[in-house]
Amino acid sequence: MFENTSRIEAFSDAIIAIAMTLLILEVHVPILTDSSTHGVLESLLEVLPHFLSFTLSFITLAVIWVNHHTFFHRLEGTDGKLMWHNNHLMFWVCVIPFATAFLGQQPFVPVVVALYGAVMTMMALAFTLMVRHTFFYTHLLPESVSKKSRKNEYHRSWFGVGMYSFSIPLALFFPTASLVLFAGVIGFYFLPNPFDESEEHSHQ
Repeated sequence: MFENTSRIEAFSDAIIAIAMTLLILEVHVPILTDSSTHGVLESLLEVLPHFLSFTLSFITLAVIWVNHHTFFHRLEGTDGKLMWHNNHLMFWVCVIPFATAFLGQQPFVPVVVALYGAVMTMMALAFTLMVRHTFFYTHLLPESVSKKSRKNEYHRSWFGVGMYSFSIPLALFFPTASLVLFAGVIGFYFLPNPFDESEEHSHQ
């Protein structure tokens, strides 16, 4: 076991920050052929799908960053397998800007929406596998963290995997419903984390 997680956190923070920045590069300033108010509004409407896909992915990456920070903040160290689990997660984080750009260009094409869902599924699965390894196959968490708390967090991480997986076949028939589902996953992870609550009670 390595003593601390500072290097792995710094590495991950940099990748997530770069991925968040790359998202905006696909939101191009419109070229105006008509400078009237109506012309400007029409040009902005053309950019709107790109901006909405940017917003969706930016918030998703923000949620990933918060969860990633919270996850590593609890640990007393890291190990080689955890570092590779984290590399796996960062790989899919790096793919998100590509899937986002494609979604912005073709927001209602079933296969494009399904592809976005597939990338998000793999990202969520990578995080879940990292949680599974750390919580049940290492001694990186303090002994004060109960098995119940670990199971709560682990089961919670599967929600994203399940919903994103469901979005793939759903997108092939109802792409708009999958887009709503993506937003719903974000909403779920804004809810209070039962793992955090149990940790607070255990220290009172």
